[in-house]
Amino acid sequence: MGANSRRKPARKPRRGNLAAAAAARLRTAIVRGEYAAQEPLREIELSRRLGISRIPLREALHRLVGEGLVELRPNRSAVVASMTESEIGQIAEVCRLIETHLIRTAMPDLDASLLAKAAALVERMDETEDVVDWFHLNWAFHSTLYVPAERPLLVELVASLRARADRYIYILAKDKKRRDSLNQEHRRILAACKKRQGERAAKLLDDHLEGGKVVVASLLPH
Repeated sequence: MGANSRRKPARKPRRGNLAAAAAARLRTAIVRGEYAAQEPLREIELSRRLGISRIPLREALHRLVGEGLVELRPNRSAVVASMTESEIGQIAEVCRLIETHLIRTAMPDLDASLLAKAAALVERMDETEDVVDWFHLNWAFHSTLYVPAERPLLVELVASLRARADRYIYILAKDKKRRDSLNQEHRRILAACKKRQGERAAKLLDDHLEGGKVVVASLLPH
């Protein structure tokens, strides 16, 4: 029997994998503003664009519903979720409470390697011209400082709340001057961490998150 005849047939991608990949692509498109708030997400068009059938597509949409990026209408049609200023305010309020708690809790065990990693992330944020890259580096910086707190469920909760407002944070980050200003705030937070000034670091972080909320709220349609 030849070598070719012994080859196993290529496996088809599992539906869950297709749905995860589709959700990732749609999430990125929504965050980048390729779809406006309340814009319909038509299954036929999306199936064609993503190259998948409607069953994994529906699963992908349901995943994004769970993340607060998509809404399902009573007739089962899907639209991009919109946010109110009140919702942005509530997300910021919870993130401020949790993240300041995380940085206080992490402070005693923030070692030199984690501080060096956080500093390198700030440098990379300064250097990159890619908004998406900056966007991911920003969360990597914050989450690095929270590692010693050993509160993975709280970090996961913050990440999920931030994800709801990602498209507005992305718009904020498109402005180079805003990115530079935010990076200066990152440096001040990091400097306080290096000096083991837990309360100062928490206060700087609180101001940083509140300032971001104010700008994001100003970007909402009125």
